[in-house]
Amino acid sequence: ERVPLYPDQTKWYSTVGETIVLWNVPEDVTQVAVVLNNNPNTIPAPAEKELFTCKNLGVLKEGIWYVHVRFRNNRGWGETTHYKVSLDTTTPLPFEIKIDNSVSDNPTPEIRFTAQDALSGVESVKTLVDGKDITASTTSAFLKLLPQSPGKHRLVVRVLDFAGNSIESDLEFEILPLPLPVVDFVTASIAQGQDIFASGRAVANGYIDAKIINNKNQEVFSGEANVDGSGTWKFTISQKLAVGQYQLLFSSRDGRGAVSYPTKGSAVKVKPESVISFGFIELGWFEIALMMVLLIGAGLGLGGWYYLAKKETRGAYGVILARDIDKLAVLLQGQLSELETALFSPNESVRLRVTIFLDKMKETIAKMKKYLSQEAEKMK
Repeated sequence: ERVPLYPDQTKWYSTVGETIVLWNVPEDVTQVAVVLNNNPNTIPAPAEKELFTCKNLGVLKEGIWYVHVRFRNNRGWGETTHYKVSLDTTTPLPFEIKIDNSVSDNPTPEIRFTAQDALSGVESVKTLVDGKDITASTTSAFLKLLPQSPGKHRLVVRVLDFAGNSIESDLEFEILPLPLPVVDFVTASIAQGQDIFASGRAVANGYIDAKIINNKNQEVFSGEANVDGSGTWKFTISQKLAVGQYQLLFSSRDGRGAVSYPTKGSAVKVKPESVISFGFIELGWFEIALMMVLLIGAGLGLGGWYYLAKKETRGAYGVILARDIDKLAVLLQGQLSELETALFSPNESVRLRVTIFLDKMKETIAKMKKYLSQEAEKMK
């Protein structure tokens, strides 16, 4: 015995349609009796006028139904089989959501509601905030929400019965933000690898959350610091950042999880690591390489001009000029070798910039050596 429209006797269904019951007729069967009602123990009678293998029971109303079938052969009537069909086409009962505070700075409001279903029963209750499912349970009396961000929110409670029917109720609530933290100081510029310092005032005994955003609007750091009893906070960021421009944002948070909106970004510039420092003047590999190129060019140009100006001693000092130029080239090449050790810096951008200037310096030295040597030959 089977009913294709309702194949599982243990389940509730909300689908309605022509209900056909099927059965297999043994060879020795001569009569069949079929009855549909709400009694699980009915013995069907009388027999059908004809022997057949199925019967159309029509469209059933909601409720619990039983199809009773038994066969008769030359020895009499056999045992009755009972097939259960459970139909629920009505949604759960309407309900109302109640919230302890519809406008408050409490980030975890409490909600209450009562969910009921008259026939198949409540299978599950889902709670959604701003379209995001935050819980799924079979209890529906009380719920404390997780911490919510500042602003207006829409709460939806959806009740589902065992037949798949659902009903929902909703309400809007607003979480007020904490006061913005006051930022008194932020390190505006650092060399790569140095710490960033910040300080200010906020809600006493709370927390300060900080995050750093790069020029691609990507978050590259997040962290927190405590606010003392007088409302003062200090923040030290030791994470090494790539060279570039950043925005540092702060927000307040209290012990309940309530937060403020983020502050306006404080600009922080990260420069290449310093190699030489003179008071407030800091020189990195880029600046050092540039200065060496300028000094080399100026020195070689001055030397060439000096020797060429001494026309009366060209022949006498020509050999000396060529020899000294060779020595100067050897000396400069030795200095370049020392500069090349900077290539082992862990900072890839520093190594790349030094490499470019090394190549240019080597090319300049080679050209100056060739040119001045030729001029010295003319002086002999």
